Amino acid sequence: MKQPLFWLLLSVMTVGFSQTAAITNVTAAQRTDGSKIVDIYYDLAPDTLFNLYRVTVEISMDGGSTFSESRFVTGDAGDGITAGTEKHIEWNLGAEYNDVFNNQTQVKVIATGRFIQVNFPFVVVPSGSFNYSVTGNSVNIPYDFEIMKYEVTNADYVQYLLTALSDNNIYLNGDEIRGFYSGDNEINPGDYRLLSMGNSRISWNGTTFIVEEGYGNHPVTGVTWVGAEAFAKYFGLRLPSSEEWEKTARGINNWNEPLGLGQNDSTATNFWNSGDPFDNGTTPVGYYDGTNYNGYQTLDSQSDYGAYDMAGNVSEWTSTPSIYNNGDSFIRRGGTWRWNVWDASFTRWDEPWFENNEDIQGFRCVRDISAARAQWLLEKQRRQQNK
Repeated sequence: MKQPLFWLLLSVMTVGFSQTAAITNVTAAQRTDGSKIVDIYYDLAPDTLFNLYRVTVEISMDGGSTFSESRFVTGDAGDGITAGTEKHIEWNLGAEYNDVFNNQTQVKVIATGRFIQVNFPFVVVPSGSFNYSVTGNSVNIPYDFEIMKYEVTNADYVQYLLTALSDNNIYLNGDEIRGFYSGDNEINPGDYRLLSMGNSRISWNGTTFIVEEGYGNHPVTGVTWVGAEAFAKYFGLRLPSSEEWEKTARGINNWNEPLGLGQNDSTATNFWNSGDPFDNGTTPVGYYDGTNYNGYQTLDSQSDYGAYDMAGNVSEWTSTPSIYNNGDSFIRRGGTWRWNVWDASFTRWDEPWFENNEDIQGFRCVRDISAARAQWLLEKQRRQQNK
């Protein structure tokens, strides 16, 4: 058997849509702990035409004669990568090539620039402590963050799917939309379901993805955790932690629901048999905003920080792993339209990983304040250049 070498020969190539996205200072080294992980570091210089980049890694095991894209890479690879220094990629070389490591190995780090307009409304949640109901302890979040004001809609998700399909990142298998996930500390690399169209209002008409008429502004359902994670990363966002989600919903109060509303208040949240005009099913995002809809009066039930649907409508994925199922699951927060009145409280939580009732699985995303400002500066530069 060939002995592993703890170094790689590097070949670096960068590309962009209309001009080169400069990748520099690429280094790579295999860990000596027996994990067969290779750490790749690089710098990605900002470009005024782009605000996000797709970073891929191509591998040659024959001295550069042939290259193939590696799917076993995590970290600063894939969609939604921002410019910066000391970007870090973990390449699971052992999983991809077993023990065949030699001095003919070469790596290409490729950055394709994109300008992606993020038009989702966000609200700001300030730093500070609050009482976290899951543990009953005070939790401090020492940073400000922005979270989407509304849940991701069917129209939002189709926007992502169309691009992902053109990039060959997803494919259709019956009523499932599937794609490869490169893995992390909780999930092994592999082919996973992103969306079950049978549990959503999204379908494939043979040519493109479409949304059932009248449901474009309803929250997307049938989304797995991998599907939510893929959407977030494409737009340079991330899923909220369970703690971030709950602070958005309850603020620093000890209420069981946003604004301390009663759990049987059908004018404030969407639950099973609540009597709203869409009963029993999803309501449009932000539906409970104080508007009178043809005689159905709603209460403006935004959270302290201005986020809607933090109780009821759909249950939302978070980035926090669950302690159940051997850790192979993630926490979901919030009530749903399918649950009864006592389950509408956001303090209920769920941990299924590709489990039943996928017609209630949705999500919203977080944008770090620093990333938001970086995007604003890039957009400002772009406007100035186009004058």
